[in-house]
Amino acid sequence: SFTDLVNNHLFVYLAANLSTHNQQAEAALAILDRRNMEPGYMKSPVWDLEKGYILLYKGDPDASIYLERFVNKFKGKYYVKDALQKLSWIFYLKGDQQRADYFRKQIPGKGNSESEADKQANEEAATNNWPNKILLRARLYSDGGYHREALRILHGKSVNDFATAVEKLEFNYRAGRIYDDIGRDEAAIGYYRLAAEQGKNRREYFAARAALQIGFIYEKQGNFKEAKRWFEASMAMKDHDFKNGIDQRAKAGLDRCAQEADREIF
Repeated sequence: SFTDLVNNHLFVYLAANLSTHNQQAEAALAILDRRNMEPGYMKSPVWDLEKGYILLYKGDPDASIYLERFVNKFKGKYYVKDALQKLSWIFYLKGDQQRADYFRKQIPGKGNSESEADKQANEEAATNNWPNKILLRARLYSDGGYHREALRILHGKSVNDFATAVEKLEFNYRAGRIYDDIGRDEAAIGYYRLAAEQGKNRREYFAARAALQIGFIYEKQGNFKEAKRWFEASMAMKDHDFKNGIDQRAKAGLDRCAQEADREIF
């Protein structure tokens, strides 16, 4: 009930977290801000982490206040590296490279790498590379469900605006995701196909995830034969980031396609 999402802090956290993961940052922010803040409730750094993520997606500079508070107060090990990575991104996007480097340098020595997010943060910190600012901003808007803002960032851009092979690959993937999220299926498939082809032998997850998303689109359209082909293509890609998670989703897609095929027979 509505009162549970005000007074039951576990429910509040789960609902906000679910909304954030479903690209609904605005909904997550409303849930967090409505929670009961009376003194009897336990204060937890986890609230700062959630709010920091949401404001980061939104492009709100206050995100750094909440993420820094989480890093300084949290006694656990999970999501510390991830929060530090996000802090480094905030200052990098602002053009404050000194602060960006300051947070990145802390990543190897803090928290653990048990979660996929922390592992990714650790790996990025071990390189000297920084993400392309246009693609990073588009990604963050997209992750938060701010699709119009993400589309605006990439508007008028093409692969020719990006210098490296991985940036060109990510541009095609991001454009595909944004069109996918706003229901422009054909445009999404066009960009996803390019990403799947360009990145099929690379370590980045973009190609495998692009193939997975094409599978989802065809499944949604009822074209189970094509969906099956793309789920299989996704699983066939080897040695890339997030392989376990992407493979699980492709396998579940194949199982659903098989059930549909059985239904057609009977």
